[in-house]
Amino acid sequence: MRKKLFLQKIRENFPGLKFSYSRLISSGYDNDVIVLDKTIVFSFPKPKYDCLEKIQRQIRIVPLLSKKISLSIPNFKYIPEDKLFVGYKYIEGVPLSNKIIKRLSDKQREACAKQIAKFISELHCFPVQTVKRNSVKTFLKGHNLKIKQVVVHRDLIDEHIIFSLQKEKIVGIIDFGDIIIADPALEF
Repeated sequence: MRKKLFLQKIRENFPGLKFSYSRLISSGYDNDVIVLDKTIVFSFPKPKYDCLEKIQRQIRIVPLLSKKISLSIPNFKYIPEDKLFVGYKYIEGVPLSNKIIKRLSDKQREACAKQIAKFISELHCFPVQTVKRNSVKTFLKGHNLKIKQVVVHRDLIDEHIIFSLQKEKIVGIIDFGDIIIADPALEF
């Protein structure tokens, strides 16, 4: 039933968009996702406390980040006027699961670790004032206030790290809904 409603919203807002196959992924904590022909992803916030706010914050922040992050991240091409959901080009790959990590050689695991470290470094170097101007919150509770605060993904889990089986490397990072300004150690 939800899939039908989501597809209706997509068609109403983007009538020129053509597709033949759609798949609903509802396992996410904050969003339900519709994948169209493995080329476009639409993310719909779940009806919980701050999920809509997270989508709208991403609409403001992710385009700014995309200029500084070397891995692929969502490029919101489809944003309806009401900003109640978003759509972006599908990042080809699969979540970087433990099963995949175990199959990789030591050299490949090290290369993935370096890619993640580079992403974290790029994100932590992003100007804090820029994200503050775009409604990103600062998280200080229980952290040393003398430590320089940085931009933190805060939800860098396996399902948000996209791995290409063909290229045998990380190709993207998704879901910036929990982004905050905080102690860099929070990322780890």
